[in-house]
Amino acid sequence: MKQSEKIRAIELRKTGLSLSKISSELKVSKSIVSTWTRDVILSKEQIEKLYRPQGKNTEFFKNSRKQYQEEGMEKAKEKDINHAIGCMLYWAEGTKSRNQLSFTNSDITVHKTFLDFLRKYYKVDNNRISIHINCYLDHGITIEEIYKYWVDSLGLEGCKINKATVRDPMRSSFSNGQKKSRLKYGVMRLSVGESRIIQNIYGAIQEYCGFINESWLTK
Repeated sequence: MKQSEKIRAIELRKTGLSLSKISSELKVSKSIVSTWTRDVILSKEQIEKLYRPQGKNTEFFKNSRKQYQEEGMEKAKEKDINHAIGCMLYWAEGTKSRNQLSFTNSDITVHKTFLDFLRKYYKVDNNRISIHINCYLDHGITIEEIYKYWVDSLGLEGCKINKATVRDPMRSSFSNGQKKSRLKYGVMRLSVGESRIIQNIYGAIQEYCGFINESWLTK
């Protein structure tokens, strides 16, 4: 094989082009291209773009999300008050993502109610949960103590703990001249990256409240 073809293959791969497209452009086999470019390291963005669902796969995943919503609608028809409470809590406080559930609040009792909902109806274990804290450190406690408060209070031992967002109180204006932030333990975001759960909740919300939101399937 020509050395120039190998050099060109490496150049194309560095731009994030797929092996198939490089093979087609250079008119050489995909296995040869793979050998030539095996030392090229792609960025995270390039990898995500290469494996992003397209065409029929996109329709397949959309249909899967629709099925999950239909399951949620069927559950809502049971008129289970505790299930309804959990869904309404998420509608009020949750991020409206397509594939990931994210619930944010500063009230420990609100989080406990929502966690009970996830554990009862979706069997969510702690190792499937990640948490993130947004806070000020102006109450004489450390970020480690803040995380311990949330983990211990909610029984979240074993969950994934993400790096906190710590804000500077000197750059914030608190109302009524108060010198400290009101939220001693900050605001906690709880996340579960499972399309089935979030779409199931979306379906239930629509059934409970009598509307259809197509954007929850596609955005």
